[in-house]
Amino acid sequence: MKPVSQVLGEYAAYHRHPLNRMTHYFGIPLIIFSLLLILSIPSYFVGQINISAADIIIAIIIIWYLRLDTLLGLLSVLFLLPVYLLAALATSSLSGSMVNGIFAFTFIAGWILQLLGHRIEKRRPALVDNFMQVFSAPLFLVSELVFRLGLRQSLAMQVDKIAQSKALEMASGANNQ
Repeated sequence: MKPVSQVLGEYAAYHRHPLNRMTHYFGIPLIIFSLLLILSIPSYFVGQINISAADIIIAIIIIWYLRLDTLLGLLSVLFLLPVYLLAALATSSLSGSMVNGIFAFTFIAGWILQLLGHRIEKRRPALVDNFMQVFSAPLFLVSELVFRLGLRQSLAMQVDKIAQSKALEMASGANNQ
């Protein structure tokens, strides 16, 4: 498993421009909500427990985050849990057509923000080069907030160093094509 500095640094290399980062603060939560919303719909009883794909995916992501970095993992739970609970509440209390409409709106709006940010950045989204980067996005947002609060500055410097190196590597690769 890669260290958290590597995971965040590789993701940060695609997100150097401040306006791109800002669009992600809104786009990523919208996309996460939309996906958790739609993945909460099909659910199955295992014994007496009702389990959906959203339950399984959110558990796996949280475990991965906690294994990468305990503090960032716990803070990510504070970010992901309300989004997850809101999605579960919506699917249990709204009609299917209403849920589908909310899914479509939040998914499209989230991606418009993401793509706008990457247009400003003049760099394609990280998931184009490595789909697994999509799972790093929430952890990246949480780490950015932690770094802005002046916490974990040693990790912030490691992430920035890796991001700079990766960004230079990507730029030189683009120039060679």
